[in-house]
Amino acid sequence: MNITGVIAVGDFYQIPCVIPHQLYENSEFLPRFAREGHFLFKSFQKFQLSENCRQKDDEQFQEFLTRVRHRKVIQEDINLLNSRLYKNIPQESRVDVLKSVAIFPKNVQVFQWNENCLIKLNQPIVKIPILEKKSEITDIEPLFLCKNATVVLTKNLSLKHKLVNGSRGEVIQILYSKKQNQTVQQPAFIFVHFADYTGPVCDKVNGKTVIPIKPINDTYYDPLKREYVKVKAFPLKLGYGSTVHGIQSLTLDSCLVFFDKREFWLNQAYVCLSRLRSIHGLTILDSEIQPDRFTFQLERNYTKFCEMLRSVDIEAV
Repeated sequence: MNITGVIAVGDFYQIPCVIPHQLYENSEFLPRFAREGHFLFKSFQKFQLSENCRQKDDEQFQEFLTRVRHRKVIQEDINLLNSRLYKNIPQESRVDVLKSVAIFPKNVQVFQWNENCLIKLNQPIVKIPILEKKSEITDIEPLFLCKNATVVLTKNLSLKHKLVNGSRGEVIQILYSKKQNQTVQQPAFIFVHFADYTGPVCDKVNGKTVIPIKPINDTYYDPLKREYVKVKAFPLKLGYGSTVHGIQSLTLDSCLVFFDKREFWLNQAYVCLSRLRSIHGLTILDSEIQPDRFTFQLERNYTKFCEMLRSVDIEAV
């Protein structure tokens, strides 16, 4: 008899997946499949970790994050955040905006930031279409790239060699064959340098190892057809900006954050801030942080959130 052990790891203070129901939900109105998932969740033996490893070298930041997590922010915390505004950081200490991840609450903000960063590189920009299997151009948003652009992998290509979903790299070259029409066809390869890659390399350019990335078969949502279609696309996207959802698994030495005036998801600010190892890596893009940014929030949702934690035997204070 084979016995399979399952270890599930997570943080209830993270932002939940964008799906109708979570496994920890328990309601008579849940559909049957969701109820079965909840019973499975309840069968797990739970362990609550208590040691903070990510911010272990910054005790002040740890205490600050605890107050943000439990919605007990004090005026000193607001002052601390305002000291990390981009305009208040000495120029010699500011991060390079083209080399740090910028975190936003909305996709439209990420798109605008990526576009602006790409233009700032002052390189010829290539429009790379997403093609259906018959090589027809789709109505799906194309990929815009140029030399030296920062990109992120969107698929696992090699777990063994650390070429995985979320890996950040730099575009070294975009290669078309002589017969390809660059206005309507995809490149043959995009050569990318991934600093953490550990496998065999194709070549070196200016001392940087490069990996050829080619289009792969995938499934995308076509907004005009209102359905998912099989396409051929590069497993890459621009990596200058990300939504809060997109960075939940990361540990960062530095990042830029735009909080906006209010939270769209409970614990949104906490998720942004807790990616960092230290407060000294934080740069805030807002013009100012007001005290009510952390007090006037989703009170009703927070009450329900605490009730959920108690229901699964997780400390909520």
